[in-house]
Amino acid sequence: MKMNLYVCALSISVLVSCSDTVTKKSEIKQYPIVLDEVSEKSVTVASRSPNVHIAVQESQPLSPQLVLLSKEVEPAPPPPPEPEPEPEWEILLPPETMEEKWQRIVQGAVGTGRYAWENARFCQTYGNTLVEQGRYQEAIVAYEKAIEIDYPYKGDCYWKIARVYGLQGKDVYEIDNYLLKRKRKYSLLKQTKELKNYEFLLQDTAFQAYRKWERFWNSYDQLFKGNKLAMFEAFKYSAPEAHTVGTYDLGPTNLFEAVNAKYDDYQLYEKEHPIVYGYFDAFVKEARYRAFSRSGRNLCRFEMCMAQENYFLVVYSVEESWSEYILPKKYYLVTYNKQGDKISELEVAKRGSLKTCKAFVLNADNSFVVTNYAIKWKKGTKQQWRNKNFYNQTHLKKTIAKSSQAYEITISGRVIEAGGSISMR
Repeated sequence: MKMNLYVCALSISVLVSCSDTVTKKSEIKQYPIVLDEVSEKSVTVASRSPNVHIAVQESQPLSPQLVLLSKEVEPAPPPPPEPEPEPEWEILLPPETMEEKWQRIVQGAVGTGRYAWENARFCQTYGNTLVEQGRYQEAIVAYEKAIEIDYPYKGDCYWKIARVYGLQGKDVYEIDNYLLKRKRKYSLLKQTKELKNYEFLLQDTAFQAYRKWERFWNSYDQLFKGNKLAMFEAFKYSAPEAHTVGTYDLGPTNLFEAVNAKYDDYQLYEKEHPIVYGYFDAFVKEARYRAFSRSGRNLCRFEMCMAQENYFLVVYSVEESWSEYILPKKYYLVTYNKQGDKISELEVAKRGSLKTCKAFVLNADNSFVVTNYAIKWKKGTKQQWRNKNFYNQTHLKKTIAKSSQAYEITISGRVIEAGGSISMR
């Protein structure tokens, strides 16, 4: 009987020890990509090719007869010096000015082949000079002349004409129609010499009014759809100002920010939490969907972004506006490499339940902690819904941390667990 009790106790202890060693499945979604020549531990090994044999042929000594013969032969006399050429007379003409060369091209002196290409390149350079002088209409004529000569980089001239329209203050509809018509007629995806075309459109001050236009992103998508790097640069451009110093705290208090159920204060809210447009669904898959909401808007929003040397970090939220008491949101942290490929993705915060929530804090050293909380509300909070308000941070009575998990972001942008999960029960 004692032996049976001992065997049972031993079996239970083995089962308990085995259950303790069960590894928890990671919640991080990792993407198998080749990172930008950055590794966490890199070792340089100098290798040598083994078993390499070099055959060296020994030199044969000179025979005495050859040596004696070489002494008897006298060296040949040096050749007579060549006569110096007679000096040629050159007629030095004054250099041709840009204006004079332009007039010569306008009159028809275009040439053929390489000369035509050089003259077309001159027309573009001359147009750039006219733009710097504020002679915008003349610059357009110069760019159009380069296009007429069939300049290989005529796409550059199309972009530069659109830029002149912006500098002239022309209506955004005119700029938009010009670019889209040229897109259908000629590929505008070829790169300019100064900047890549998408950077030209996103950064140049001449397109500032065009970028603020409500239909700008639709036109940008038509111009650059299929160019992943161009769309990723636009994705970063549309994000809020990058977080640079200190910690980013999305704890329970900040998680339940005050949002009115009637969306009366959404103008300020959308400025701080801009929408992730559906054109960027390659980087945020939820951006392509539209769910039912009181606002009728796209429900995917930027919350924070951070640019590092080897990766770009974004925290975005997804709203589910069907709740009566809390505006439900899920928050995701995603890292991208320089080409816009995802590296790691993790749900870091969530609200929507009246009893629990998930929150996180990102530290300055790129480590962060995700914590699960139990929440309690102040007495009388339900009255807020009758006043058409969501529950928010002012109604929180107490939050109790239940468990947490620490994470780190490597220098290459990979999110990894740091230590084990901590239970706080």
